[in-house]
Amino acid sequence: MGKLCTYFNKISKYWIVMFLGVLHSSIVYAQVERIFTLSEEKRIPELILYTDKIGLQSDTVKLFKMYDTLLAEAKARNEMLIYWYAQIYKANHQQLLRFNNDAAGRTAFFKNKQAFFDQSPYPIIRAAFSLYLSYVYFKALNFNEAFKLLLSANQTFEQIGYENIPEASLYLSVYFEFYYYFEDYPSAIKYSILAQKYNKQNLMMNEFLLNNRGMAYLKMKDYANAEKAFLETIEVANSVHSQSYVGIASGNYGNTKRLQNHYEASLPYLYADIKVNEKILPENTAITCLYLAYSLLKLDSVAKAKTFIDKSLKLHPRWIWTNFGVNYYDVQTLYYQKKGDYTTALLYRDSLSVLKDSLRKVFDNKILLKAHAQISAEKYINDLEEIASEKDKAVWKRNFIIAFILIVSAGFIFYLNRRRLRDKVVQECEKKQTEALLLQATTQLAHYMESIKNKNELIEKMSAELDSQKGLQYDPALLETLHHRTILTDDDWKYFKQLFEQVYPNFFDNLHLKYPDLTPAEIRLIALLKLDLTSKEMAYMLGVSTESLRKSRYRLRKKLEFHQEDTDFKLILEHL
Repeated sequence: MGKLCTYFNKISKYWIVMFLGVLHSSIVYAQVERIFTLSEEKRIPELILYTDKIGLQSDTVKLFKMYDTLLAEAKARNEMLIYWYAQIYKANHQQLLRFNNDAAGRTAFFKNKQAFFDQSPYPIIRAAFSLYLSYVYFKALNFNEAFKLLLSANQTFEQIGYENIPEASLYLSVYFEFYYYFEDYPSAIKYSILAQKYNKQNLMMNEFLLNNRGMAYLKMKDYANAEKAFLETIEVANSVHSQSYVGIASGNYGNTKRLQNHYEASLPYLYADIKVNEKILPENTAITCLYLAYSLLKLDSVAKAKTFIDKSLKLHPRWIWTNFGVNYYDVQTLYYQKKGDYTTALLYRDSLSVLKDSLRKVFDNKILLKAHAQISAEKYINDLEEIASEKDKAVWKRNFIIAFILIVSAGFIFYLNRRRLRDKVVQECEKKQTEALLLQATTQLAHYMESIKNKNELIEKMSAELDSQKGLQYDPALLETLHHRTILTDDDWKYFKQLFEQVYPNFFDNLHLKYPDLTPAEIRLIALLKLDLTSKEMAYMLGVSTESLRKSRYRLRKKLEFHQEDTDFKLILEHL
């Protein structure tokens, strides 16, 4: 009897599996049939939404059964546009599932598909594949190839018209991500606005697009537009019951208020983000905890701020997100200043400076990489245009052999114009790169001077504390810290001089040629005068009193008068 029951159980399971398989296939076929009943502009959004839904359910069997059925039906019905779209999205899902964290494997997979998609008769398909391949190169940090394909795809999209592309919001959000990564925020905002404008099929979450735009405005310090975007995000997120984005946008709005020194106004929004996203998005919430702690410290709620500093570390124990480190050091500096522990505050301030310097180098590398990639991409596009132009000239020669001489002359003139235009583009790109390098050097010098000023402020506070202890026993730790904070040591001077020469090339050479008898101390003083610093700032940097600085300037003026009467420092500095 027991064996008979086991047999019937096996038979039952077999028929259940068979029944589910048939039901599975019927559901897939019904969905494919539904796609073909839709108008052409609605087919692609329906395909994207349905396959994404299956993907979220992690039902890969159903997903690829859907693609295979759609491909077979599209080919049988000669519906070739939906056929090519299905091929692209199938390839994209294949690379996502097979090569999740394997950039090299993903690149090789998509590269092997390029010849197949290049033979598509539809420009939109070729452009869409170029964009997907561009994104794969971007994730693999191959920015030269990424920008070539990015610009090429954008040319085609613009020729077709984004308003005529049902899935345009997907492509435009990729452009946003490119330019946001390279910190070209105006371009990022442009593509974010276009993505929302053409998101008629709701392929992207509007709260996501709005929040992205707000972040770009925030990076540009355009606080008015940032606030507007974040408030609109909250409104849209509430309307679709997306509580996580209500929290995210609230935190971003609170941070915008904080950055404008509206600390009291920032608190309810920062609290709201922490309440909603503490468990859902712990790393994002860790940053919000630091924003909240900063506002509380500015409002002298020191003890409460400390609880949120500690909470941030629990939510984000691994220091991978560099933005966390910057905010953490900044808040800790303020916390210890409020506690009156200036020695620890100074240590955190130094750590903050070191981290900012390292992040600044990353930013500078991004700028250079982007400039190099754009130059390479623009040259690539120009070469394609020149090849197309040469083909046109060949057709003209073949079709109008009677007017051979005229055509050759016209072709030669056209070639010269093309050459001049290409040279002009290259020169403009080189000019932009040179300007970017100068801006980089100027920014580095400005940050270096700002870092020194910040140190001076702490040193001034420490000096004031020492003055207040006159007649009392000095704090040895404070005295030792102050003793080792001399500004513009020999190493500092070398670094300062390097930055200075990048901004003012040949300054020191010209100075030596014109005034060969100047001492090293006088050269340093002239360099600081060139930066138009106050006497107090120069005195701190040179480690002397303001009175000593005044005497040094007087002696310097006398020495320069030996070479030139009626010495005017400003005129001298302008001509160096």
